[in-house]
Amino acid sequence: MSGAQVREVERLVRLLLGSDAAACGEAHAALEALGGFDRPEIHDALVRLAAQPLAASEPEPWQPPGLPGHAAARVIGTFELGRCLGQGGLGAVYEARDLSGAADRVPLCIKLAEPASAAAVQALARAGRLAAEPWQWSDGGWTARPASRELAAQVLESEYACLRDGATDLFPEVVAAGLWDDTAFYVMERLRGDDLRQKILSGEAAALDHRRLVRRLLRELAALRSRDERFFHGDLKPENLVVTPGRLRLIDPACRQETAQPGAPPLLTTGTVAYNPLGRTGAAADTSALALVLLELMTGLQPFARRVRPWRVGDGPQEAALLPLQAFNAAAERDPLVAKLVQFVRVPPDDASFAAVLG
Repeated sequence: MSGAQVREVERLVRLLLGSDAAACGEAHAALEALGGFDRPEIHDALVRLAAQPLAASEPEPWQPPGLPGHAAARVIGTFELGRCLGQGGLGAVYEARDLSGAADRVPLCIKLAEPASAAAVQALARAGRLAAEPWQWSDGGWTARPASRELAAQVLESEYACLRDGATDLFPEVVAAGLWDDTAFYVMERLRGDDLRQKILSGEAAALDHRRLVRRLLRELAALRSRDERFFHGDLKPENLVVTPGRLRLIDPACRQETAQPGAPPLLTTGTVAYNPLGRTGAAADTSALALVLLELMTGLQPFARRVRPWRVGDGPQEAALLPLQAFNAAAERDPLVAKLVQFVRVPPDDASFAAVLG
């Protein structure tokens, strides 16, 4: 291929990996006309771009209102805040210490609900860590919903209810919740261990028996769903899977359960499009996301990381939405498990069937 042809292939592959439905279909047709994914130059471009980290500067840790960064003591109720542990589009998590001593029997952290700045949200979105905007269900599809203090509090309330009512130690224990200066918060156990994303970035994920860890998680999810068939997490991704001795534990549930009312919208807050490109709800959202997590661990590829919104009704056939899965073709030919996981992204199985495939 000439230099101009290589640049054209890269442009088409970027469109294929993106969100625009019409552009995705047209790019696929153009790439097929150039030889398709069996042509080494096209396949190599797809694999390289799907594995390429997105360049983005990390946003400054969000400071809650009224608590300047240089303050010696930052206190909400009886809880003193420590360093910032993480930040998303609708809140931030800090180390916490209970000054009263009542809840200090375990390490604690506190989550505060507050929309991050527009610049912070954009940086997080460019880094593939969250959708550029929260989404709501409207007229049979997902549409953008502006972030607000009210939405942030609503999301936090849903998370807290899920953690409080989950009846499972998959989630951290919650010890308190409330409002401070119009900002919603809850305090929970701080899990000992790094999340799976940190393990991936440090290179430690390669040493994990990820099949066994995910198999145990699937069995625990199946047991939980046997008690509440409508339960689902809704935002399973490496950042929300904490690696503890012998198992994975979960943080930041995006969904408590599907609505039981016919015709009513599913309860989705802000999922992560890269691990739920079709905007699924229910158990299918969790199993397809875990399939994508395992595919990333096995191949190093994140083919949906550049997609900034779920595939909507009217965008085109579902097959077009899943075209970036072509990035796994070569690995699938070598490894039957990769091929099976690709199929699970397309048609999510139940938890028990998924776990059985992992041995």
